[in-house]
Amino acid sequence: MKISNSIFLKTTCSIALLAAFASPTLADSKVYIPMGGENNIIIVEQNDGSIIGQIDDVVAVHGLAATPDGKFLIAGSNDQRTLGEEAPDRPAGVSEADHAIHHPNQGGGANSMSAGNQQSDVISTVSVISTKDNSIVRLIDVPGAVHHVAVSPDGKYAAVTLVIEGAISIIDLATYEVVTTLATGDLPNYAIFSEDSKKLYVTNAGNDTISVVNIDRFIVERNIISGEGPEHAALSSDGKTLYVGDVTSGMASFISLATGEITKSIDVGDQPHGVAISDDGKTLFVAGRGTNSLISIDIETGNKQVKSFDTPYHITNIAGSGNLYVSSADAPTVWVVDQKTLEIVSEIAVGARAHQMVVVDAD
Repeated sequence: MKISNSIFLKTTCSIALLAAFASPTLADSKVYIPMGGENNIIIVEQNDGSIIGQIDDVVAVHGLAATPDGKFLIAGSNDQRTLGEEAPDRPAGVSEADHAIHHPNQGGGANSMSAGNQQSDVISTVSVISTKDNSIVRLIDVPGAVHHVAVSPDGKYAAVTLVIEGAISIIDLATYEVVTTLATGDLPNYAIFSEDSKKLYVTNAGNDTISVVNIDRFIVERNIISGEGPEHAALSSDGKTLYVGDVTSGMASFISLATGEITKSIDVGDQPHGVAISDDGKTLFVAGRGTNSLISIDIETGNKQVKSFDTPYHITNIAGSGNLYVSSADAPTVWVVDQKTLEIVSEIAVGARAHQMVVVDAD
């Protein structure tokens, strides 16, 4: 497989990972940890934090999500290449014809890729990975580098944010076709599907908006004015409120999706990054990357609890365990953290910076 020079995004990124997947059985849970420029995904046994496997040859993987049945991972690369450059190697079991369909214009020919209303001279590759044997079963090209990934709760679509292109691509998971690429706003960062899979919410850090995408029609039906520099986000358990970390203002914004209004803003300090919600939906967790702190917020009262951490980055709620997985932007570590006390339960040495982590129920 040819590996291009990675495009390391300059914008603050991250995503609390709330990609759509079925709640895992605690005893059988695996955590998949994308390792960016290490070009692999580490697999961790959730109960004891031991590293039990690794998926190689997933270039510059930052964004990661899982299908609701846990059978597949959708991995986005932020490594760009120009059209005409050599495509990634064909996965085993994929015909030459199918491979050519998903990698158009490789090796010469047209100098732009069109999907929906978006055109680009650069592309990156989304990998579809079987969790049964960790094999890459499909490679799908999208215009521009991928930042974060989300999968709809009904399992029909994956959405990837294309931060440099100012757009998102939506992939049909039955056909592995890019069905549309839509402009949303400057520096789209995070994407979250509604529970009924009919809406997709996209944070646009560059123009301070949240795009609401209608999935039935594949259009941006409205843009909500948000706080300053919206990046990672989480959806309330009732689907009515979007919780957003605003990297520029250092606030956590509570946005009513019915009215589009910010109903509450809470100061969380410089460069908030990862965002997650507790199982009961009552507590919001924010990684204070710039303040070296992990913050928990009582959603009803706004009361905060703060603990010191070394540049906390992405956060993932391990459903049913009472713990969070928290990665560091600077240390090659993922911490297992008690949700109530914010104390470190254990540490996992991962060797580099970890990105959008995903929990999947094991077979």
